[in-house]
Amino acid sequence: MSAAKLRTGVALLLIIARGAIAQATNDLPALLPPYTELPPGFWEQHGITVILGSVAVLAIIGVAAWLIFRPRPLPVIPPEVQARRELEALRTQPEDGQVLSRASQIVRRYVLAAFDLSAGELTTHEFIRAMESSPRLTAEVREAIAEFLRRCDERKFGGSSGSVAGHGAAQALELVNRSEALRIGIAGAPPKPSA
Repeated sequence: MSAAKLRTGVALLLIIARGAIAQATNDLPALLPPYTELPPGFWEQHGITVILGSVAVLAIIGVAAWLIFRPRPLPVIPPEVQARRELEALRTQPEDGQVLSRASQIVRRYVLAAFDLSAGELTTHEFIRAMESSPRLTAEVREAIAEFLRRCDERKFGGSSGSVAGHGAAQALELVNRSEALRIGIAGAPPKPSA
């Protein structure tokens, strides 16, 4: 055999060996068996429950916060109690136009609330007419209140140095007490028999 043939044969063997090696490296390795199906995750199983539960908890917290922090209704103070408190505070002050103005406003507010008169910004004359339309006020009490309001107006607006009989706040307190006695007497009176 000649050397040239031998070289050709060796070269051919090398090419075949290289091809076999290349083929062996290109082959896929043996695969592991396939995994079983993955179970659903936490959010897939419980996502809607968690979201709805969170919304419910936030709603409960919101309602609880509203109940705790909402403004409480102020207790209703009867008009006679409020008038007496305010007039007692005025009795300690020296009588001047401002004290008389406050005392007359307190008396007006008391009469409007206690005897269910129409509310509004009324002049003294209009207020006296409104009192006359109330069957729950006696003529004596109406006249005493009207006289008090007129004298307060004279002193406040007329520059009159004459005073209201006694201290204005004390007289206003007496009018409230008389009116309240009348109101309680009317409320507690037995019904009149109808003829």
